[in-house]
Amino acid sequence: MKSQFSPAIPLNRVTVASAPECCAVYKLLDTGGYVLYVGWAKEGQLRNRLLEHVTKREVPGVVNYVYQQFSSELAAEESAAKLIQTTRPKMNLMAR
Repeated sequence: MKSQFSPAIPLNRVTVASAPECCAVYKLLDTGGYVLYVGWAKEGQLRNRLLEHVTKREVPGVVNYVYQQFSSELAAEESAAKLIQTTRPKMNLMAR
């Protein structure tokens, strides 16, 4: 099952601690809501993936995140790939 993206949530340790442990696609956003990075998390790993972004700070300018839950890892991975192709986030493109 696929849901809609969550409302924008500030990216910090407190909010990440309450993020669901689910299979999801997430977007890291700047202050204007521009997508800087798209990622996906395996079942039970959303919190860990977001915490990595908080601690490593590899994506400069990130202030918020949104996520969309999926019922399967394959669906999440495919959705993330399509989202990267359509939105072409700066940090995903630099990683190639």
